[in-house]
Amino acid sequence: MWKSNNPFIASSCTQVNQPKPSDEEITNLHDAIQQVASETLVDRRFILAIILQESKGCLRVPTTSWGVSNPGLMQDHGGTGTCYGVNSYPKENIVQMVQDGTSGTKGGDGLVTLLDKGVTPCYASDIANRLTGWVSAEYACTF
Repeated sequence: MWKSNNPFIASSCTQVNQPKPSDEEITNLHDAIQQVASETLVDRRFILAIILQESKGCLRVPTTSWGVSNPGLMQDHGGTGTCYGVNSYPKENIVQMVQDGTSGTKGGDGLVTLLDKGVTPCYASDIANRLTGWVSAEYACTF
């Protein structure tokens, strides 16, 4: 799953007019996913699928705000990790983004808690498709 999505991750920041990640940053993202998966017992493929869904793997994705700040790779609720507008991002900050999205933050749930709560049908379908290799198909869900 990592190998098939690696080229997509490498070019994902062009969608938000940000610099492409360096090879070192991509390696650090891979390592961060492995580390957090081991610490939280959340499957690394599921963490990667959420990252691809929320930010397309762009380390420099902007923060969204729908009543609360949602920064970083996993657009985590009230998270602290973001590298939007930053040219070089250290490994510990990438780990922080993955930890916030997986374990949760002071202000919101992460995957560990959300796995028990359920999601919208479109979101669940998108994640399932990513886990089976879907990367760039047209998005058919409406709000």
